[in-house]
Amino acid sequence: MGKAWIIAIAAAILPCNIVAARTVSHVTVTVRTVGVGLPALAEKRMQAGIQTVGNHVLLARDTQDLQQRQEEYNRTLNDIVNRVLIGYTVERIQLIPGTDTQLQVYLRPWGNTVRAVRVVYDYGAVSASGKSYMQADLQPVQAVAENALIGLPIDSLDWAGNAVQEILTAESARALPEFYPHITVQPGRTCVVKAVFVPKQPVIRKVEIRLHSENLPRTLFWGVRRHLAAQYLSLIGLPAAFVRRHMPELQEQIRQEVQAQDIVRNYRLQVLSSLQVGDETAIISLQPYTEKYDVQGRVYVDMGRSDTQGDTVVEGTLGRKWGGSSELFISGRFTPATLRWNGLLGYYYRWGPDTKLGIQYETFPRAYYIWFTQKWNDHWQVRLERNLKQKENELGIQYRPHEYMGIEYIIAEKAQWVRLIGYM
Repeated sequence: MGKAWIIAIAAAILPCNIVAARTVSHVTVTVRTVGVGLPALAEKRMQAGIQTVGNHVLLARDTQDLQQRQEEYNRTLNDIVNRVLIGYTVERIQLIPGTDTQLQVYLRPWGNTVRAVRVVYDYGAVSASGKSYMQADLQPVQAVAENALIGLPIDSLDWAGNAVQEILTAESARALPEFYPHITVQPGRTCVVKAVFVPKQPVIRKVEIRLHSENLPRTLFWGVRRHLAAQYLSLIGLPAAFVRRHMPELQEQIRQEVQAQDIVRNYRLQVLSSLQVGDETAIISLQPYTEKYDVQGRVYVDMGRSDTQGDTVVEGTLGRKWGGSSELFISGRFTPATLRWNGLLGYYYRWGPDTKLGIQYETFPRAYYIWFTQKWNDHWQVRLERNLKQKENELGIQYRPHEYMGIEYIIAEKAQWVRLIGYM
């Protein structure tokens, strides 16, 4: 009987003690503005600031005490928030006590607010064409700046300015990862955001235009080469990584510019173009080609030969391709020193782009030749030739420092000499 009374008394007392012991374990903050919108960035910063205030004032407080002294707590929170959020005044605070206390703050901006945003970019020494690519990359930054600033009280930029700079710096770095951005914000009804960009190393310091033409005379494309050299010097000073990222657009631009040149357009020539980007050098390669015909010209001068009457020779070749790997050709050679013409008729077969095996007949000295050429790279080539009539061999090792010029060291059966070759 005594135990039953103890249990009954405990059941009556414990709920009261539990209710009395309820404390605030979490504060949920909601921020609203009156009469104007609130930028998402400012809302996030405000909410974080008010959350800190709410946690400091309300956590671990007795919920009954909050209920009974709610007006006092409201005044305290009102005073602190007004001091923290410069540019806004507290319209009202609503406090809903509980273990998860709800703190709802309604704010009204005072003074002028940001009505427009103007973003000013400083690209440094970047060329006009480089700026156009940078401007295209930076288009999202304007919208981010407007979303972060429009509607903010001008005075609030004292505390919100750093946050705005951080988010704009991050967005600029995302849009242009090859540059270091420096952002400053000038408050005003029209807020001015200034962005200065410094290129990251390595940067392009040299632009080369290379012409690889085995089917058409190179002199036809001198104007194309000169035009591209002038146009794409603008790549100098740009970060190499930036140029690589924009290679598809640049390659298409180069292709269109080549096709628009008079010599290419008027004669409907086919020219392959490509762009290679190293750490400090950009190389634009042009390769004119024809599907049926091969037209070439060259002038060479031999130095150190015992027979000086044939030192200088002018040569022109016309070939007809078929099957993709075979070619019949006819050549004419003129020797100014003797005013002599020499004709050649021949055939060769090509294995890939670098290996040829051919046979030809020369009208003077009426002899057949078998020859073989192998390119090692864009600069080096070896040539092996046999005169079937005189049964003599000739070996030539050629170095081409430039697509318009070559130097060949020739080793024959009875002599050795150097040949300077100019490719037309």
